[in-house]
Amino acid sequence: MSIDRFRFDKVPGGALAILGIWAICASITWAYEHPYQPHASHRGYLGPIKTVKETILGPIDKNDKYINSTPPVYRLTQFNEKGYMASETTYKEDGAVRSILQYQYDKDGMLIESLWMKGDRTVTLKSVFHYDDKKRVVLRALFRADGAPDMRSTFTFDPKERRCRLHMFSGPDDPSPVWEDFYYDAKDHLVKSIWYQDDGTLFSTNVYRYDKKGQRVGNSGYKADGSLHYKNKYGARGEYLNRTYYKPNGDINFKYLYEYNYDKRGNWTRMILSKVVIKDGKEVMESREAKLRIIKYHKPSAK
Repeated sequence: MSIDRFRFDKVPGGALAILGIWAICASITWAYEHPYQPHASHRGYLGPIKTVKETILGPIDKNDKYINSTPPVYRLTQFNEKGYMASETTYKEDGAVRSILQYQYDKDGMLIESLWMKGDRTVTLKSVFHYDDKKRVVLRALFRADGAPDMRSTFTFDPKERRCRLHMFSGPDDPSPVWEDFYYDAKDHLVKSIWYQDDGTLFSTNVYRYDKKGQRVGNSGYKADGSLHYKNKYGARGEYLNRTYYKPNGDINFKYLYEYNYDKRGNWTRMILSKVVIKDGKEVMESREAKLRIIKYHKPSAK
């Protein structure tokens, strides 16, 4: 069986299923680098974040005005005083709750469970995290609403205590997992990750780029045949600046361009995403969408 047997549409909203298998692999790699400790900094936030209300406006015109007649949807993310995510609630156009993702921690602040729930708080999927004696995640197990086991992921480490392999099993009886291997440079920067099918054949490769200060500035994704699939460029805060996708012959297929407005703490509060396509050899703006964020911060603790 191939890597696309992993069905992420079980999660409320089915976001990863919509994005496709390439986005799924990229999301899993991101989760590997931020090992299941959903901290505000892992999402690029600066400062003592309390809540983030992110409104997806959707299409806007050349004057940056919202052009849809339906109300926008939004998501509210809450963080505790230590900066870890407590919950993430997604709302429908009418304001009703669509889904809830809730995180639970132990007394040492280690993530032990995450619960996916419907709007009525009915649990649809649960993740349970297991650690070794060095407090490293070695197993993430998913369970269905009826308690039956579902997908699971296991991690192994190299002598320098860096994660070197991720195995993903599609179910409790899956004898042949897909896996991802990770490679580092002399400064312990992740420089390459490679996904393999369960039969050992190559699926995709990601290569990461850094500047002289060690800041990641971009990454590129390659298909099994070695052809370039996409290339991303990041800003100083780790935010996307542009994402370019390529055709099999190496020509640009389309690209996404990002523009941001920031608050005083350096967190973006407005983002415009523009899609540019190639027509008759020229770049043409196809669409523009906007997201807004209202960010609240924890007050400094009294000393």
